[in-house]
Amino acid sequence: MASPLSSAKKTVDLSAPRRTGSRIRRDPPPPPPRKVTRGELRSQEARMILAGIALFGLVLAALLFQGSRVAGASLSNYTVVIEAD
Repeated sequence: MASPLSSAKKTVDLSAPRRTGSRIRRDPPPPPPRKVTRGELRSQEARMILAGIALFGLVLAALLFQGSRVAGASLSNYTVVIEAD
């Protein structure tokens, strides 16, 4: 019967505890989400409120200008008279 060839490698002892970790490279875990403070929330709300008011005013002005244009109103229809005393 043939005998196995001798090898220079050590045999692996599967019952011994492993000292090394996994050699698979992975991405690091994501950082935990940052907690938002009350001051940051209030400033964010204030910015959103101001943006909403500005947007509402812009839309209202655009509707008024378009409505007056459709109705036929124009500044060229009016004459300005300045009387000197």
